[in-house]
Amino acid sequence: MSFPFIHQPDAMDCGPACLCIIAEHYGKQYALEHLRDNCFIGREGVSMLGISKAAEKIGFHTVGGRLTFDKLAEKALLPCLTHVRKLLMETTGVCSLYLVLHPSSMTLNSNERKIFPVLKFERLIFQLNFHNSAVLVRLVR
Repeated sequence: MSFPFIHQPDAMDCGPACLCIIAEHYGKQYALEHLRDNCFIGREGVSMLGISKAAEKIGFHTVGGRLTFDKLAEKALLPCLTHVRKLLMETTGVCSLYLVLHPSSMTLNSNERKIFPVLKFERLIFQLNFHNSAVLVRLVR
């Protein structure tokens, strides 16, 4: 299954870029700058609440919050946006980023340009790095 990829021009754009990927998956096209503005991006990036509010502004219904990996794997409507620790350490220590978990099992679209465009994790690797939080996104028709 082919899945959209959006280039992330800045390290702080992972949340808006993931939202852009989910929108494209549903056939909607938005400029990354538009989504960035609607996510209320700040010095440290965006919050899950900011991403959720931006998604709702463009026609999605969202539910964000904490959930276990097992609930995510069993019940989540995919694609969804997840919050994970960055798997590669940088000089500042452990960072976090947003990834899109999409329907083809544990394949993750990552917009973190310092890692790789598309990351495929074994289930255990993802589970160990999952922050137990996600934004579930459903297109309102």
